[in-house]
Amino acid sequence: MNMEHDGKTALGDIRILDLAGPSGVYCTKLLADLGADVVKIESPGGDLMRRMPPFYHDEPDPERSLYFWHFNTSKRSITLNLEDIDGRAIFNELVKTADIVVETYQPGYLDSLGLGYQELKTINSGLILVSITGFGQTGPYRSYKSSDLIGQAMSGILYTIGFPDDPPTSLGASQTYHMVSANAAIGALIALYYRDTTGEGQWIDVPLQGTNLRMSEMVPFTYWISGRNRYRSGLEYYRMRKDIFQCKDGRVVCSALGGGRS
Repeated sequence: MNMEHDGKTALGDIRILDLAGPSGVYCTKLLADLGADVVKIESPGGDLMRRMPPFYHDEPDPERSLYFWHFNTSKRSITLNLEDIDGRAIFNELVKTADIVVETYQPGYLDSLGLGYQELKTINSGLILVSITGFGQTGPYRSYKSSDLIGQAMSGILYTIGFPDDPPTSLGASQTYHMVSANAAIGALIALYYRDTTGEGQWIDVPLQGTNLRMSEMVPFTYWISGRNRYRSGLEYYRMRKDIFQCKDGRVVCSALGGGRS
C-alpha cells in the first residue's frame, strides 16, 4: 500500500501504471473510477488514442479527442520511451511504488525490454501484472494480431449476431474490448485480495478470445453437448419481450427487458 487511504474510495491506497492500449484502457478507467491512482504512461508523441475521433467541436487535435477523454477520466499521465534505457530506468523506479501494472503488448514484448514479470517482481515482489492480449501468453495463436472484430469472430459471437438470411453482423462500440477489460479489472481486484492475504503478487493472463466466449451465452455449450451450431435467429431469442415493428415511416423497436417490482 503506497498512499494513506482516505476512507472515501475503494482503491484510494492503490497505484496503477497504465500501459494499456484500446483493448485494456477501459480496465484502468474502471479502477481509476474506484479511486486508484492511475498513472497513464504514454509513448513520445502521445498515445495513439489521442488521434481517434470524434473530436471536441470537430476540431482534430491530440488534446480534443472525446474517445481519449472518455477512457482516461480520473487518470494522470506521463511520457516515457520504454525502448530507451533512461525511460526503462524511470519505469523501474515507478514500479517500486506501484501495486498493479496493466499492459496490452504482444506476448514477449516486455520481456524483450527486460521489463517482463520475472524482472519486475525482483523490484517489487507484491506487484500484480495484468496482461491483456488477443489469445493469451501461450498456445498456437499467442503471436497472432487481434482486434475487436477478430475477437468477435474467434470467440464465435460474430456468427450468432444477425438474421438467418443475412451475413454475420458485428456488435458496435468495441464490445469485446469492454468485456476483456471488465474481466481484467475483476482479476486485478481478486489478486489484490490475495496479496492482502499472502503478501504475494502475481501475473494475470487475460485473453480477449477466451473471456469473450461468455458473451456467446449458450452457443459453445450447445455445440459441446449436441454437436450442433446455434444459427443466427434475429430476435427470436427475445420474442414476447422485444421485437421490431414496421411503421409508416420506418421501424420501431419495442423492448420490455428487465423490470421487476420495486
